[in-house]
Amino acid sequence: MRLFLIAPAGRALRQMKRGILRFSTLNFALTLPRLAALCPPDVEVKIIDDQIEDIPYDEPVDLVGLTAETPHAPRAYEIAEEFRRRGIPTIMGGAHATLMPEDALQHVDAVAVGECEEIFGQIIEDAKHGQLKRLYKSTGRPSLENLPQSRLDLLKGKRYLPLTAVETTRGCPFNCAFCMVRYMYGRGVRHRPIGEVIEDIKRAPTKFIFFTDDNVVGDPDYAKELFRAMIPLKKWWIGQASITMAYDSELLDLAQKSGCRGVFVGIESVSQESLENANKYQNQVIQYEEVISTFHKYGILVEAGMVTGFDNEDTSIFPQTFEMLMEIGVDLVSFKILTPYPGTAFFKEMEQAGRILTYNWEMYDGEHVTYKPARMTPEELQKGHDWLRRKFYSTSPILKRLFNIAGHPLMLLFSAVVNTAFHFIEWSDFRK
Repeated sequence: MRLFLIAPAGRALRQMKRGILRFSTLNFALTLPRLAALCPPDVEVKIIDDQIEDIPYDEPVDLVGLTAETPHAPRAYEIAEEFRRRGIPTIMGGAHATLMPEDALQHVDAVAVGECEEIFGQIIEDAKHGQLKRLYKSTGRPSLENLPQSRLDLLKGKRYLPLTAVETTRGCPFNCAFCMVRYMYGRGVRHRPIGEVIEDIKRAPTKFIFFTDDNVVGDPDYAKELFRAMIPLKKWWIGQASITMAYDSELLDLAQKSGCRGVFVGIESVSQESLENANKYQNQVIQYEEVISTFHKYGILVEAGMVTGFDNEDTSIFPQTFEMLMEIGVDLVSFKILTPYPGTAFFKEMEQAGRILTYNWEMYDGEHVTYKPARMTPEELQKGHDWLRRKFYSTSPILKRLFNIAGHPLMLLFSAVVNTAFHFIEWSDFRK
């Protein structure tokens, strides 16, 4: 049996195949390499990255699997329908299929809902016998013990950043209103055995490790034990963490000693009212500057996740956000527009209020306005978001940020490289 596992990409990312920035971040995710590892030996697996390579529609294949978040769902449907025209069965999993299975079933032969460790074997067996069911549903939260070694070898020879993805936990203890993690993995944190994680890190061919966890310090005691075990390995790592990491000096010290070089932190908003509306009670605006300073003291770069468009916000939020980000000293920022992802309670709330503007899932990427804001027009929200991105990654603010960390040579180097890349993206014809 021959299996294609495909990661669809949005239109903008596919356009980059022809540009000088032709690289992919698929190696930041473990979904497809892990599914490949679950296949029996008689299944030949090929991972296809739509971001950097063409889809081989005319190659012989017995089953096509796709995984997609909401903004990539239309492209997944397009790919699936092209294979179906050739008589090839298709199955789709991932966040969008899990939250909107009926939508996905209009375009693919089968849908996998939830985490696939417990159901993937049955999917393969059914496909071998030509008896693929319409719906496969994981009934619980699978154990993370004894997971097979991810087939990262299937990504070799492609244009990826030089890092190795490793998973330590799934889930998050928090309940942020706009986040999809609780829908995919539930509240609370499940752990992999630390010994198994360490073996993955030892096998990594790269100096840099990327932890795929939505919150690598979601269980601080587990994280401390992991970081202690990592110290002798002399790796460098980056990952996502909650702001609470900065309040635990022991955790920060161990993170630094284990090789932490940067964290993505969901700061989300400079408005305390917005944070409370989003159930983000662990974030306190008054503490932001101290939090960033604490991370920097341990030599850890901070990329802040920021969201604009909460119901209490008007157009003044954009200059306020820029000014505070420069004041508190974050190194990088990922700017997003508040997005009600389909299938979530937030989406249903917006839909019932008549505030959904589009059902074009491609627009649900955090870059476009998909609902009617309460205190500004959709056009004002879009314009403010675009201005904020351009302003933050313009030359003068970048130089100021680099000057602030000039005493940390390694941090300075990393920050300079990434800020320059973002500057190019924001100000290139690609972003226009």
